[in-house]
Amino acid sequence: RSSYIGEGATVTIGGYLRMQDASIICSGNATIILADGTDANIFNGRIKAGPEGTTLTIKGNTGELEIKDGTSYGAAIGASDGAACGNIVIEGGIITATGIQAAGIGASTAECGNITISGGTVTATGSNTGGAGIGSGSSDEGWCGNITISGGTVEATGGSKSAGIGTGEDNGCGDIT
Repeated sequence: RSSYIGEGATVTIGGYLRMQDASIICSGNATIILADGTDANIFNGRIKAGPEGTTLTIKGNTGELEIKDGTSYGAAIGASDGAACGNIVIEGGIITATGIQAAGIGASTAECGNITISGGTVTATGSNTGGAGIGSGSSDEGWCGNITISGGTVEATGGSKSAGIGTGEDNGCGDIT
């Protein structure tokens, strides 16, 4: 049910996409391009960034991606339950990400690497059970690396006892710039 992106692959998502009870899982370094006019929605799933030491890059202009009602203990974009992820880079697109028992973008019950946002319109919401909008997850193992925002428009809301950008409940993150 899930779709896999292989190491070093670039995938363009275009048109109208609906995924239910499925995820996009990156095996390593990967780039996702949201084509102009894209309307992509993932329900009860997530985009799992590659393992530690890799980078997931998301690019686009007017393409839209919404991830909500994700799977338990998983960031909408980032780490999944018990499986750490590498770095997350967002360079563009219109992205809405809501975590379930995790960050919207970043860590879950497992760590994630650095998070960099340099463009696009990003709305990220952490779980109401504790997860940053962008950053750490909801458990003491859900740490994240440095968070750097240098462009774009960002709205981030933390869940219970969690920051909008930064730490989730019971954990931490690197430097925030």
